[in-house]
Amino acid sequence: MRFRRVGGLGRAFRFGLLVLGLWLSVAIASFAQGGATILGTVSDTSGGAIPAGAIRIKNLETGAERKLVTDDAGRLRRSRTSCGPL
Repeated sequence: MRFRRVGGLGRAFRFGLLVLGLWLSVAIASFAQGGATILGTVSDTSGGAIPAGAIRIKNLETGAERKLVTDDAGRLRRSRTSCGPL
């Protein structure tokens, strides 16, 4: 028994998958440019944590500033900080 391959539908389907894959990769890459995360620990010269320590981050190009405060263990975290203007 011989089978005949139908090339039109298979070729169009593969082309559609290729276009969909390219579109999704561009869409995902555009979401990846949302920002950065700043992590750190603030301590004194003896290595002790500084709770409620005030931290200032500044964009040197625009002069925009954000203020952060450390937690009880001296840790700070700022998620989704923009890489461009704050």
